[in-house]
Amino acid sequence: MEAGSVNQFAVAGIAYQSGRDMIVHEAPRVAWPVRVGAPPPAARHHRDRDVVLEPGRDVVLTGLGGVGKTQVAARFAASVWTDSSVDLAVWVTAVSRDAVVTAFAEAARRVSCCRDDCPPDDAAEAFRAWLVSCGLRWVVVLDDVRDPHDLRGLRPPSSGWTVITTRRRDRALGQAIVELDVFSVEEAVAYLASALPSHAHEELAGLAEDLGRLPLALAHAAAFIADKPLLSVAGYRKRLADRCRTLADVMPSGTEPVDDRVGAVAATWSLSIDLADGLPPRGLARPVLDLASLLDPAGVPVSVFEQATGLEVDDVHDALACLHRLSLVTLDPDRPARAVAVHALVQRAVRDTFTPAKTSELAHVAARALTDLWPATFDPESAQAFRSAALALHANTTPALREPDLHVVLFLVGRSLADAGQSAAAVTYFRALHAEADTHLGADHRDTLTARHNLAAALGELGRPAEAVAEYERLLADRLRVLGPDHPDVLPTRNNLALWRGESGDAAGAADEFAAMIADSTRILGPHHSGTLTARHNLAYWRGEAGEHTGAIAEFRALLADQVALLGPDHPDCLTTRHNIATWLDWVGDSAQAIAEYEALAADQCRVLGANHPDLLLNRHNLAAARVVLGGAADVLGQFEALAADCLEALGADHPLTLTVHGGLANCRGHAGDHEGAARLFAESAADRTRVLGADHPSTLVSRSNSAYWRGKSGDAAGASTAYEALLPDCLRLLGPDHHHTLSVRHNVARWRGEAGDASGALAGFTTLLPDRVRVLGPDHPQTLTNRHEIARWTDASGDVPGAVALLETLLADRNRVLGPDHPDTALTLRDLDRLDGPAPAP
Repeated sequence: MEAGSVNQFAVAGIAYQSGRDMIVHEAPRVAWPVRVGAPPPAARHHRDRDVVLEPGRDVVLTGLGGVGKTQVAARFAASVWTDSSVDLAVWVTAVSRDAVVTAFAEAARRVSCCRDDCPPDDAAEAFRAWLVSCGLRWVVVLDDVRDPHDLRGLRPPSSGWTVITTRRRDRALGQAIVELDVFSVEEAVAYLASALPSHAHEELAGLAEDLGRLPLALAHAAAFIADKPLLSVAGYRKRLADRCRTLADVMPSGTEPVDDRVGAVAATWSLSIDLADGLPPRGLARPVLDLASLLDPAGVPVSVFEQATGLEVDDVHDALACLHRLSLVTLDPDRPARAVAVHALVQRAVRDTFTPAKTSELAHVAARALTDLWPATFDPESAQAFRSAALALHANTTPALREPDLHVVLFLVGRSLADAGQSAAAVTYFRALHAEADTHLGADHRDTLTARHNLAAALGELGRPAEAVAEYERLLADRLRVLGPDHPDVLPTRNNLALWRGESGDAAGAADEFAAMIADSTRILGPHHSGTLTARHNLAYWRGEAGEHTGAIAEFRALLADQVALLGPDHPDCLTTRHNIATWLDWVGDSAQAIAEYEALAADQCRVLGANHPDLLLNRHNLAAARVVLGGAADVLGQFEALAADCLEALGADHPLTLTVHGGLANCRGHAGDHEGAARLFAESAADRTRVLGADHPSTLVSRSNSAYWRGKSGDAAGASTAYEALLPDCLRLLGPDHHHTLSVRHNVARWRGEAGDASGALAGFTTLLPDRVRVLGPDHPQTLTNRHEIARWTDASGDVPGAVALLETLLADRNRVLGPDHPDTALTLRDLDRLDGPAPAP
């Protein structure tokens, strides 16, 4: 696979490299009905509330914490989950926009409304759009929405059934708002009577009033009394009153006053935790609940408690079981990423007993556990649960995780967003993290600089390379000033600055920066360090992109020799380098040697990676394309058709490589003589890429360009010129004036104007383009030389033969010097000069 520069994100000063490998997914087949997410289990002794959720009627359940909103929604969802007439049901723990996007992206994958590797933001939008027109019966539950703005652009349409639970009463959430309050007297007594059937009605009514009829507090009390058969309700009420007085006397100074709901939960929790802590394994329930009070109330994995406490796994599980038995936590093994959930009011009551020192200690214990357990392989649900846990931990313990430095877990959150494809969210997060570090640690603190590094990387991945370059330039100056040129953090910054400079269109500038970087990397890290090898790879790549194809090949060959010696011939990095060598051989016109390299590489890729690995499929595409260049398009058509079938089976119809192969097939048809067919196939490819990747994706622009080219080759030069003129504004807007695609489109606008009969227009276009080619690519770049050839051609077509001859003579000398006498471009210049002025002297 042709590989670009390697982008580096930094986590608390440690550079992590992320490649750009493709992932193989089978084309999904939807098995209806589909269920995404899982509602939490119904509470024991659940009581139906006076809330009617009618089919097809959107409802927003709102109310104070602890009144049972989630339980009402869960009870409803439980009935939906078993109803096969509901085609799709989705439960989302909607505590953040990240959570909603992650869940909707998973739903999009399950219903196959977008490709598997579609970025989550795009997949979530695609899912919402699919809901509008799918014509199926669907239900979406958004539980615990904390900020209505999190649903902007994601609110499910009215074509189905949406249920939202939230403490907010914003009208932006919808018109059908249903207020849920505490239990009525009758509901409270009925609830307690179902849990405590042997106790007197009057005592139960008194207990209900003591606890303000709050369902959460009643659940604690009922579980406590049920666990002590000899305890009367009157006895519990006495203990409760005593505990309320005690809590008022011992709350840490400076604690905020609590409302009646929090006070009731604090008292019931306090009694229940004493009981739980006395049950086997004794003394473990309280430290487990202390940790749970700092994390996401919507749930975290059990493994976090195993890691954080350092206790025997069975002891942790028994402690959690005790807490579950007394309704202090909810255990749900069917939702492993959120298996341990704690109500936010319980969390608040527990945290209110902490001293600042204890809060800080627990914060670092929990953060260390999250860091140690952070998913190494990406799983959307687990990754989102860890992000939510880390964010809740930071919010509940501020400023603990920024003292004395930013904890590494805070960097992992942003990196995880970027890995999940949520580049915009990553930019927002790292911008906020940088502001926090700048305010509390200072502008020159290493963590502040690391946050800026990650912000710049996220900007680049968001598709804003010019902004990434500007940010890295400022960051590099500050890191050099603060850390010195040999500090380990400086090289990743220089790497990414060069990378995004190249991605912004300045390939020559990127190559120059990587060349300067290699000497320092060799001196600081050593010649065989992975960072030095990466810099050498990037230098070769960007030299090739800058037009120094021969130099790129030499760099890659030298790199390959060292990689084979250090890593072995079958290492993926060695295979990648071999692919790049073949690619640049093809670029310099040595298609025969490129084909030999591709063929030898294909055999090794098949043996090492497997027959359907994307790297091998891409190699097969490039091999077939090289054979087309040698003039065997008609013979290669079958190879392209077989490759397209293999990509469809292995990767699916919408995978980027499948779309690339379809473009190669279209191009092959054009070279085989079917120009109209090629134009039609590329137009279809542009439509597919618009649907899958979006109208503004660079690959979509390439398909539009190729469609226009073959339209011109089919005889419709005016149509080709018009199509290129329509494409140019989009390239300028999306890629900028110096991007090589933009320059190429300007080239084709001029060419097809000339082919349509406007020789003077073509000459003016190429003459205007040449200074930009020289400025961006340099005077010896092959595309600059091609531009000069076109000026000579249209000078001749405009009637100035002597001027054309003079231009071709100068161009021939430069092409001999740069490309050599045997290059096809040099031969073309010589033929044109012979035609206009007779045979030219031998070089």
